[in-house]
Amino acid sequence: KAELDRETVRQVELLQRSYDQLSKIPAEEYMEFAQLTNDADDVWHKAKKTSNFELFRPYLEKIVAFNIKFAGYYDPNKKPYDALLNEFERGVDMEYLDGFFADVREKLVPIIKKINEGEQINDSFLHKHYPIEIQRKFSDWLMEIMGMDRNHSTIGETEHPFTLNFNSQDVRITTNYKEDNLVDSMYSV
Repeated sequence: KAELDRETVRQVELLQRSYDQLSKIPAEEYMEFAQLTNDADDVWHKAKKTSNFELFRPYLEKIVAFNIKFAGYYDPNKKPYDALLNEFERGVDMEYLDGFFADVREKLVPIIKKINEGEQINDSFLHKHYPIEIQRKFSDWLMEIMGMDRNHSTIGETEHPFTLNFNSQDVRITTNYKEDNLVDSMYSV
């Protein structure tokens, strides 16, 4: 019960934070942004299908400009990227991440170099043809052996996979199956 109460409090705090942030943006601007992102979605699908980034570029530029403007509403005392970053990783800023990634780079680059210089394993089996239906079954099997409670989790398909866990009773996984790349979906799961 105490854990459920903490989770409820956390969810209410997140909702309040979202409301506070959205209420800082003038309604007309947010409506214009919402319309832009809706239009951009259609154009993005066309641009992706035809490999034509130039079709999508003006929409992306406008979306970025809106986000920079919104960052000023969120916290005018921060650099735009820091204000936006704080929307996703509270308390984190560019200075912290620059230090973090410098540390990661210092430690990982030598390891990666050593691995690349060594004998490479044959991973060709990962890139054979695996029908999507078989990959779906494999995803279900992976979730089962990881102990995922399928009564409280789902798996779906999307262009850009992500996972949401609203709480321990509601986990939503998305993936993207590629018939010649088994690992892509496997990592999502």
